[in-house]
Amino acid sequence: MPLSPHLRNVLILLLLLSLIGLPPVWLGISAEKDAHLAEQQNDPARSARLYEQAALHLPWQPALWQEAGLAALAAGKADEAIRLFDEARQRGALTLPGQIALGQALWQTGQMQAALTVWEAAFAASGPNPELLGRLVEAYHASGRYSDEQEALQRLLSVRPQEAQAHYRLGLLLAASQPEAALKEMMEAARLDPTLETKVQPVRRALTLALLSDDPAYRLTVTGQGLAAVNEWDLARQAFVQAVRLRPAYAEAWACLGEADQHLGQDGTAALKQAEDLNPDSALVQAFLGLYYQRQGLTAEAVRHFGLAAALEPENAAWQAALAEAYTQDGNLPLALEAHQRATQIAPREAQYWRRLAAFCAIYEYQISEIGLPAARRALELAPEDASALDVMGQIYLALGNRPLAEKYFQQALKADPNLAEAHLHLGLVYLQSGQMALARQALQRSAELAAGSPLEEQAQMLLRQYFP
Repeated sequence: MPLSPHLRNVLILLLLLSLIGLPPVWLGISAEKDAHLAEQQNDPARSARLYEQAALHLPWQPALWQEAGLAALAAGKADEAIRLFDEARQRGALTLPGQIALGQALWQTGQMQAALTVWEAAFAASGPNPELLGRLVEAYHASGRYSDEQEALQRLLSVRPQEAQAHYRLGLLLAASQPEAALKEMMEAARLDPTLETKVQPVRRALTLALLSDDPAYRLTVTGQGLAAVNEWDLARQAFVQAVRLRPAYAEAWACLGEADQHLGQDGTAALKQAEDLNPDSALVQAFLGLYYQRQGLTAEAVRHFGLAAALEPENAAWQAALAEAYTQDGNLPLALEAHQRATQIAPREAQYWRRLAAFCAIYEYQISEIGLPAARRALELAPEDASALDVMGQIYLALGNRPLAEKYFQQALKADPNLAEAHLHLGLVYLQSGQMALARQALQRSAELAAGSPLEEQAQMLLRQYFP
């Protein structure tokens, strides 16, 4: 039976109204296509905008919200990414990569606990995903949640046993409580990545010493010193605190605790005073007191304490080297030179003391040919591939006015260690002197980046301001 004209008109009107209410699908399809193109053209900001447009016009494709969030994050717009990821989550379209990225965006905006909550929830739902575990390790580490970091590292290594850095970090975390397990992790880290050997060596040495003793307080103190040697001051402090709790009269542990406190932005004087009261005849206690006064700019006091340390242990080259630095800061270069030379006499086969002597001569232009050059050569004989020794040889030749040889050694130093900030700075000086300003600027900027927060950075920045205002 044919439709009446009235009914037919009503149906046509309803169809037109429904079509008006639908989003323009072709706009969404076009926006999604353009978003893919923007990604290929490495324009994530535009890609994010286009993905969002596509998501608005294609509501049956909620995954587009996540794509928009990922693009916004790649464009450095973390706040925008959070909004877009939330849209995807509300529509049930936030996958594991999206959850990881949402946590990253939250972390970048300072919402650390919110980021951790997202990552922990994702881990509970998905299991041991390596990328997710890596994020959790970093977050726990930054938050000082070391037991959680340890657990996350162990889970990460269960799925990626070849992660050398994870073995190294786990070794650090286990050092104070489980030295045998820590030593095993350190050995595995160095085996998997030989470039870690420099960082592993001082910790491994400390752990070996600790395992030779039955004294828990001594073991903790030695282990803490090994951790301090690789700038893990927070972990080192925990070891020192445990040591003084076990043996409250242990002066050296108190001195180490005072040193750790200073590195962590605390005062440290109470622990140092306790150490001195307990055993003023400890060379280590006197040396840490010397360091304290050196940092305060009280050079005469620093000289006195380092001198006491050197007198208490006259065969310890480290105290002579420290005394030399204190004399230098006090302006007494002849005595500084004598102390540097004594260090090389005490430990003639240790390259570091020859290197220090050569650097002193180069920096202060003090008997460069007579003492500095032979010392630099001896350092290289003992450690021919050591980046710092190569750098010092370059400093000697730069001080002697031989720029080609200086540049050669600085380049060799950077080949041995591309991240040696000192070599970048010294190479920048060579380029400044030879008028190669573009190369000089590049070298000085790299030095400043690598030495962030140190006096070396200040030196590099000063030269940048002077020559490239």
